[in-house]
Amino acid sequence: MNSDELNQIEQIIDDKLKSKTSKFIGDELIIFEKLKAFYQGYIERDISKVEIWVKELLDENVQIIGTNAIYPGDFEWRTGQRVAIEMFENDWKHFGKLKFYLDQAEIMVENNCSWATVFATATRLTTEEENRSFEASKNRSLNRIRAITEENKSSTLSLYQIINDASSVLYQYEQSKLFVWPIRISFCFIKKNHKWLIKQLHFSCPGTGFPAVRITKG
Repeated sequence: MNSDELNQIEQIIDDKLKSKTSKFIGDELIIFEKLKAFYQGYIERDISKVEIWVKELLDENVQIIGTNAIYPGDFEWRTGQRVAIEMFENDWKHFGKLKFYLDQAEIMVENNCSWATVFATATRLTTEEENRSFEASKNRSLNRIRAITEENKSSTLSLYQIINDASSVLYQYEQSKLFVWPIRISFCFIKKNHKWLIKQLHFSCPGTGFPAVRITKG
């Protein structure tokens, strides 16, 4: 991995976050330790432990909303430990390197409920992953473009969609082969039988301008 470029990016992040060491006590400290245990799962990515990890940290009716979901019931917007195991196993196999900035974690506790937010990054060096290489991404774009030409829509709209798809791929890889995406992760904890468990978990990506997904009539 290009360590110089990554170090420069991490310095930018540190300057924005204004590094601090969080001081937690009581239930806040317990929640902080839960966040660390959650992060440890993403560091180790031991598929043989994913079921134990889920059952230790997540409520049996946990709701998870990931970034790859539009409607409730989509693959990354589901409820329950069984689907959580499936989702996290998929994440640990395919998701980029996840880094939690735990020193900047925000934790609030009120009675038997707690909220926590964490800034994180997902990093990929596309030259080290064959299916994420520039060539692979260009080929996927060409396949999407072929599909667009077969859709029943106006020629003008089709051409704009083709330009948008192709230019997006070219623009992203022209910037750098190192991809670092900022992610916001929010947790809702509940206390059951004196034990704090994750009741809801939400991953989201910041955006500027038009949202990435739009619902249209066709």
